[in-house]
Amino acid sequence: MEKSRIDIIDYIKDFFRSHIHKEKTDKKSGAAENQTTVFESLPASIVVMPLLRTLNIIYEIENTNNEHELVLRFRFQDNMFILKANRKSNEITIEFPDIYTTNFKNLNAVKKVCNSMNFHTRMARLAYDYNQEKDEISVWSIADGIIDTRLDNQLVQLYNVLQYQFQIKNLFAEYIEKYLKDNPEPTDPLFAEYKDNCSVAMLMEHSIATQPKDVDYRFGANDNDISVSKLIYMITENVTDKDFRMLKVVTDEVKYIKDAKEIAEFDVLSPMIEGKGADARVVHNQCEMYIQYQDMMIPVIVQLILDDNQTIYYRLSVYQPDTDINPFERLDFKVDAISVVVAYERTTERQRKAEFEYMWKDVQDKIKEGKIDELTNAQKAIYNVNNSDCASDLYWGEKQFEQKRYFETVLHLENVFKHLQIEYENLNKESKQLFYSTCLRLGFCYNEMHMHKKALFYLEICANNRQLNSTIEYINTLVSSKDFRALKIIQMLMENVKEQAHGKNADRDFVKFFKFLLRMKGTALINNGKLDEAEKLFRKMVADPDNRSYAMKELDHIESLKSDENSNDNKNEEK
Repeated sequence: MEKSRIDIIDYIKDFFRSHIHKEKTDKKSGAAENQTTVFESLPASIVVMPLLRTLNIIYEIENTNNEHELVLRFRFQDNMFILKANRKSNEITIEFPDIYTTNFKNLNAVKKVCNSMNFHTRMARLAYDYNQEKDEISVWSIADGIIDTRLDNQLVQLYNVLQYQFQIKNLFAEYIEKYLKDNPEPTDPLFAEYKDNCSVAMLMEHSIATQPKDVDYRFGANDNDISVSKLIYMITENVTDKDFRMLKVVTDEVKYIKDAKEIAEFDVLSPMIEGKGADARVVHNQCEMYIQYQDMMIPVIVQLILDDNQTIYYRLSVYQPDTDINPFERLDFKVDAISVVVAYERTTERQRKAEFEYMWKDVQDKIKEGKIDELTNAQKAIYNVNNSDCASDLYWGEKQFEQKRYFETVLHLENVFKHLQIEYENLNKESKQLFYSTCLRLGFCYNEMHMHKKALFYLEICANNRQLNSTIEYINTLVSSKDFRALKIIQMLMENVKEQAHGKNADRDFVKFFKFLLRMKGTALINNGKLDEAEKLFRKMVADPDNRSYAMKELDHIESLKSDENSNDNKNEEK
């Protein structure tokens, strides 16, 4: 006979009798004891097992190398679930594997629906995995949250989340079937023809990146500041000034700013510098900032690197957004910490404008005189550009790229991308080539900043151009980000270029490209945990002078990983 709700709560009370307390009213008033029962922040690993038992759920405890986590696998209404409970806090994660499976050719449809549902769904997020043997994409629903401190809330909360996962499963199936019906021809992730550039860009981007229609964040080339709005835009691409709530600035004193517009326009380098232009001088070597945007608290650290009289260089570190955790809620986006070099130029806006105009005129003069070889890299970047704003962004973006100021580079090149994207269908051959080269440069910069999802967005676009340099950077990013598609795409490319890379008529560039793919295949195998297969491949590469150095380093890495595995196995046996 099924337990009633009161029986369940009593059962849990008995189990945790030593860990609970009762709130009492003022004895002087003569009131009776308040019977509300509350947990004292018990670890989730202690709480979840009796909760599952009260739901008549039989679970299995999985072995894990993470000593801070309890992993339970169980079936609920004939479906498998995985519950991960923290042993030191009341945080839990509930995973619902394989809510939907489909062929790899439907990858972009899966990404589209996942992005859409993640944007509108707060209680759960969707992710996907690739089964290489079956050539299938498997979608998971994942809910992060905490165990409530109130006894009478916990069971209802857990039960509701499990039921909610079924709603997510049904909605996903409904949405993707409709999408596949409306879009019968799947898009190949590498060599698709872009029938609709905007919609394909949305399909390709795995993370949510929504820019409000009423906000136009264009960052002009003459801007010599890095505002808070630019910083948040770079991390989230979803900025509205009204959502800034507080800015805390810490140097040798603490300053608070609460006006949203003032926060958005605040220059993150301003606490470090006094004066402007040639009169600017360093007053602090380090500054900490805490930006509260929506429900997130984003820590930022600015550190002085070098002052060479013309330019002041800083290290800007932005850490993963932090937020108050609500039960079974998570952010629509999360990013890893990024650390980049930025700079303050001791020049005025008028000087920078004059420099660009002089350089642009010099480009036109040298073209007429047939002296193209005398152009600088920054001038070559604006060789075929007619729009002055676009040319200005290209010029400053190239200059900052040469100084490895990747953060500032993408601020300029994203302006170029937006301009060319709007005009894409009307672009001539040279302008389309500029569009693809801009995507390649953006992908490279984001990759250098370890923002791999953004890098892939641009690299997947320029991969359509079928240039080796674009494809190489695309594969680099797939492997660096441990993307599950990497191995499959590498194998496909190796098959496609095998003839050009071997035999008497082998093309030198394709030979190098094939060797590059071999190296990347080995690293992708390591990422997939196939250490024996990777080791066998790298041992063959040792005989090749071009691959020997890379292969030796990876073999050392494999040996280290295997040593760690053996050590963990021995520990488990001792337990």
